[in-house]
Amino acid sequence: MRHALPWQILGPVGDFDTELYAYQLHFNILPCRYPSIDSWGLLPVIDAETLDTGREDCTHLQVFSIDNASTRDIDDALSFEFSGPGDMATCRIGIHVADVAARVPTNSPLFEWARARATSAYHHGPSDDGVGGGSVPMMPPQLAHGALSLNEGQVRPALTLWLYVEMASLSSFPALCISLPCNVSHPLLSSAPLSSGKIL
Repeated sequence: MRHALPWQILGPVGDFDTELYAYQLHFNILPCRYPSIDSWGLLPVIDAETLDTGREDCTHLQVFSIDNASTRDIDDALSFEFSGPGDMATCRIGIHVADVAARVPTNSPLFEWARARATSAYHHGPSDDGVGGGSVPMMPPQLAHGALSLNEGQVRPALTLWLYVEMASLSSFPALCISLPCNVSHPLLSSAPLSSGKIL
């Protein structure tokens, strides 16, 4: 007759925190299983003092992000600039995405680990700060919520798509017919203040 000893008691069946913990263990996404810091192989920090010659300094832009109040890994943001008089004005729209590769090179152990994992996990249960709607990010939280996140008031490397819109072209709107394959709603979108960051 075979015997087994319990290795770890997670908690009661039906308890949200317990079952979320069991889920994370089963799918190997528990935060404590991130690689150790000394194996990450990160590149040096890029900020206002270490700005390299191949990167434009855009910290003068009024950049903002729109996310849920519980979002801690802010990976994209927007900016708008207007130039020219009245109807002849041009609007430059900046779509800024956090440049993860500026810190995590493709030949690093952390990149290989993240590529194998390939996803972040989100849930509607309690988060670390108690706001609600937590996540287990693909990258270690110290990076996903810190150095790789477009946090308010921090200088961060980013990749940007510039869109130029001539305001005169918006003076008339042709009548069209469209058909949407689906409607996507986001009930958790909150009315929290916009987060303003600085982009390199």
